[in-house]
Amino acid sequence: MKGDNCQNRVNDSAAIQMLTTDMLENILANADNPGALSMYLTRQMRELLGGKIVALIECECECVAAASRHRIVNVFPERHKSAIDCAEINELAALAHDYVRAQLWGGEAGPERARVILKEKGWGDTIMLPLTFGRKRFGVIFVFGLMDLNNVSSLLKTLETLTHIIALVLKNSLQFENLENIIAERTAEISEKERQFRTLAAASPVGIVTLDAKGVITFANGQAEKILGLSMPSGGGLKYNSPSWRTTDIDGGPFDEEKLPFSIVMATGRPVDDIRHAIEWPDGRRVLISANAVPQFGEAGKITGVIATVTDITERIKAEKAIIQARDQAEAANKAKSMFLANMSHELRTPMNGIIGFSSLLSISGLNEEQYEFNEMIKSSALHLLELINDMLDFSRLEVKKIKLDNKPFDICAVVKNSRSLIYRQLKNKSMGLEYEIDERINYKVIGDQLRVKQVLLNLLTNAVKFSKEGTIKILLSQKYVKDDVACLSIAVSDQGIGIPAGRVEEIFEMFHQLDESVSKRHGGAGLGLSIVKGLVELMGGTIGVRSEVGKGSCFTVDLPLLIQAQSAAAAKESAASKILLRAESAPEILLAEDDDVCRSLIKALSKRFNWNLKIAVNGFEAVELYKNHSFDAVLMDGQMPEMNGLEAAVQIREIEASSGARVPIIALTAYAMPEDRARFIAAGMDDYITKPISDESHFFDTVMKHIKKR
Repeated sequence: MKGDNCQNRVNDSAAIQMLTTDMLENILANADNPGALSMYLTRQMRELLGGKIVALIECECECVAAASRHRIVNVFPERHKSAIDCAEINELAALAHDYVRAQLWGGEAGPERARVILKEKGWGDTIMLPLTFGRKRFGVIFVFGLMDLNNVSSLLKTLETLTHIIALVLKNSLQFENLENIIAERTAEISEKERQFRTLAAASPVGIVTLDAKGVITFANGQAEKILGLSMPSGGGLKYNSPSWRTTDIDGGPFDEEKLPFSIVMATGRPVDDIRHAIEWPDGRRVLISANAVPQFGEAGKITGVIATVTDITERIKAEKAIIQARDQAEAANKAKSMFLANMSHELRTPMNGIIGFSSLLSISGLNEEQYEFNEMIKSSALHLLELINDMLDFSRLEVKKIKLDNKPFDICAVVKNSRSLIYRQLKNKSMGLEYEIDERINYKVIGDQLRVKQVLLNLLTNAVKFSKEGTIKILLSQKYVKDDVACLSIAVSDQGIGIPAGRVEEIFEMFHQLDESVSKRHGGAGLGLSIVKGLVELMGGTIGVRSEVGKGSCFTVDLPLLIQAQSAAAAKESAASKILLRAESAPEILLAEDDDVCRSLIKALSKRFNWNLKIAVNGFEAVELYKNHSFDAVLMDGQMPEMNGLEAAVQIREIEASSGARVPIIALTAYAMPEDRARFIAAGMDDYITKPISDESHFFDTVMKHIKKR
């Protein structure tokens, strides 16, 4: 009997040896098939150990158990996989990390937590077979529900010899499977991205083209095919510089291949934007395109291709050219308008110079009362006409923003006090009164353009008289506030005239706009005054507003920020000197170059009053000859004269002076009064600039004498 038991153990050992040899062969045979290998192992372990369920668990992280992640590779029979796939299996796998040899768990064997889990899940006695190789743990095999525990110990000892080989082969096999899965996932991801790219490209409003490093078109969306006139896939193999297209610049001239987007990107490795050129199709159709391009880089950093976008800009270029043409036409029209205004100003100012000048001289020639009244009417009409001419020029200057302010200290209270003289005749004709009130806090001078402030006030007063039949016009000069040496002063002009409808107040500040044609006929005007006032006020940094009621009158309020400056002793002296009689102490020698008979006569008469010795030239040529043969203290030079104009004459005089070292003041006396005219005369070598007509004799006298005294 004893011999029979020994024989049985030998037979069992031989059977196990044969079984393990067979298992080893099958493991190696399925090494390249992870699915088959895992299925074979779980099924064979179940048959070998007599368990109910076998689970093969992979350890996805070769670190401490607490941080490890586990994955169920296979369960046999497969119908039990859903029951095995639970949190407890992961916990059992984590407990297995503490063991390097096969263990029997269940009953009284194994970790306490493992025994609790096995009991709760009803998995019964279980063999835990760790899969390790060297110091690395790759996973664990659980054989649940052992039916016979008699031969377990001997089986475990035999299987331990296989666990290292099983672990190594299984790990390599699973890694291979994971690699295949990764490749499959990446392939699917790339395919999805390519699908998305093609979907987006198909919906794109611009053409999209991809090219390889040799310039061969590998893809073109529908819009690119339409713009470039190609068809894919028949377009495959077509190069970017194909003779199928004739490439030119936008205007049809030559366009080098090196300037094409593909060539630039390949040469520089940098993106390019808005490369514009034209292509001509074989049928002669010409398309203007704008192209952007970016390089595509391979893993080694080498350019493997180019992605380009193309946009048909044919219509855009046509529109741009139309806009440029329209702009050029507008500029030409504006230049023609400026030339017209300059010519009209010149032609009107020349006779106006005679009318105003001689009416002023006539008024001091001993006229009787009736003659004096008639002469004053002539002078008033002439000044009104001059006002209209100045309004037209101011409108032109404001329109092109060429008015420059001449900011100097002045007494704004005196401007208000003297305002009565500005509209004296108009007030007298209508038997109207003028009152003013000045804020007593304004006991200082301000820095600003006195002429423009006067012009604004004159316009407001003229309108107040024009649109009133009777009553009193009031001027209120007040100080709103003072901050950092800047005073905000308010000038309010109110009347008792016809008023303005509430809904049309803003219209009165528009160019060439009048509220009623009938009003225009009754009151006159070109519709420029208030628009010019608004432009000048804003140019000085101020604001203008109006309150009005139909039938009761209007009140215009101008707020101006002006720098405060106390009057200096020099300024006071200058003010006193201005009141001295207009007569030179020693008679200076003056050369007048003027071709107009009336203007010559006027200057001749004024020179007699000013105590000037005057010599006259009728053109620039005579002026230069007189200059060569006489010594003059100043030259009054007209701009437009026959044979040689004033600009040419001034240049020749300055050339003569270059060799002699002398310099005579040359003052332009001209009817050219456009913004750019002063610069032209100064550039020709003149020292100052006086416009015709001469409406202010003292300004004319002071300007000439100022330059004579500088010598």
